[in-house]
Amino acid sequence: MTTTKKIDSTSNERIQRSASTRSKRTDERLLMAALEVVGNTGLGALTMSQVAEQAEITRRTLYRHYPNKEALIQALFLFLSSRFEKRLRAAIAENPDTDARLKVITQFTVDQYHQSWSRALWQKEARLMLDYLAAYESSSISLMEWALSPLFDQAEKKQGVKLNRSLIAEVTIRLATSVYMMPWEKADAHRGEEMLEAVLMAQLYGARSSL
Repeated sequence: MTTTKKIDSTSNERIQRSASTRSKRTDERLLMAALEVVGNTGLGALTMSQVAEQAEITRRTLYRHYPNKEALIQALFLFLSSRFEKRLRAAIAENPDTDARLKVITQFTVDQYHQSWSRALWQKEARLMLDYLAAYESSSISLMEWALSPLFDQAEKKQGVKLNRSLIAEVTIRLATSVYMMPWEKADAHRGEEMLEAVLMAQLYGARSSL
């Protein structure tokens, strides 16, 4: 009797994990579809029907995951934040050399803008994007501080001063936001990267412990 219960329990746990995995995959599929639609229409014109059609699922399935457009948008912003972090960590893992860190960070940051959905959001929904960044400001600064940590270590050792890491990370995030808000063309992307690099270098090597 005990063995049967154990088998049933294990089976139920496996089924629950499988269902949870399928649900997460569907969520990601829906959110990626929403990004595609946003890239074409902007967030204001986004409709649940468009998302369902893009994801190739029924509206009933979509509404089972997200009861309304507001819930979908909230989930989309959370997804974007998580996606940005995962991709930045992956980019750094692919090229972990400290000497390349500055280039990796600035190139990755500017490249985010040139994705179709990102350009559409910044060009058509700048106010909403600023609200989104404000909501995730703390986690963004922490992530950037982590990404810059080898450069902080290097600069502090070279200069013999203690840098205000959180402040420099915040400056980086705010500068990146200004880069996003400017009408860059893909051919001019290197200008955005150069701006970020120049300011970061000034902060790292022109800064003082009083910052």
